[in-house]
Parts: sequence; structure tokens; C-alpha cells
Amino acid sequence: KHRVCYGNTCNDFLVRYQTATLSPCNLPGWKKRDSIALQYPHIIQDTQSHVTEFPLPDDFSFLAPMADTKPYFVGDAKETHIRTMMDALAPIGWRRVSARFQRAAPSMSSTNARRRKLPGLLGDAGVNAHNALLVVRPMMDSDGKDTVAHLCQVLREQCGFDQ
Repeated sequence: KHRVCYGNTCNDFLVRYQTATLSPCNLPGWKKRDSIALQYPHIIQDTQSHVTEFPLPDDFSFLAPMADTKPYFVGDAKETHIRTMMDALAPIGWRRVSARFQRAAPSMSSTNARRRKLPGLLGDAGVNAHNALLVVRPMMDSDGKDTVAHLCQVLREQCGFDQ
């Protein structure tokens, strides 16, 4: 069996990242991460295999020494229910894929195909990452084509078509 969780690190107003990836906290250093490959510009992390501990210990190297990494649900009225759910699902092992959808501008360098995030609220305004991840509306959410291609690649690998 193969289980994969896809989660948006920001701008998803329907499903928070921690819920989508069965994680107690957001992906450390998600703002500083580069994409995993040029063909997947919105995918910033892929564990490549089932993991039971997430975020991975190496992920914390992106953090400043005093960064807050406590679980998001501490103090929540449903804390015990959330903790029970996560404790039950995490040991099964999940491949986790993290995506980031932000408004971006083309880089000034012609040799670098990367896009730079727009500053402040301009980078987040009007982005609906939940729909973009799934390409719900092709005319508006076409930025997510690469995440759909990544999902298709994962499925091909698991079915043995890419060997």
C-alpha cells in the first residue's frame, strides 16, 4: 500500500497544512525552500518514502535557533482529539509532499528561470492554494499543473510504469 499526503504550506483556507500532512507543525523553513525540481516549481519538499516522523529531523536545519515548533493544536479545545488522531495515523507511515503557491514575478536574470515572491501582502493576496493544488478551475488554477504532474508521476512509479 502506498499513502501520499499533499499539503499547501500557505494560502490554503480550506485545509490547513498540518491537517493535510498529518503534521503537528508547519514545515520548518517553508518560506526559504527552493522547489525540488524545475518541472515541479511549486513542490518544495517530498519525503520520497513513507515516514512516521514528520517534519523530518533534517527539516529543522532551515530554522533559526529560537523558532517556535510547538504543535499547532496546543491549547485548542479539541487538543486531545487531534493528538489521538495524529498518534493513530502517523505510525502507519505516509509519503508527504509539501507545496507552496504564492504570487510571483519573473526573475530579472534571464539565465535563472525562477520566479521571485512578491513582497508583503502582494505575495499572498488572491491566492487560493487549495484550488490551485488540484487545478479545480483550469483557467484560474493552472499554476497547479506541476503538482498534478507530480501526483501522476508518483502513481506511475507505484504502479510500476516508470521502471
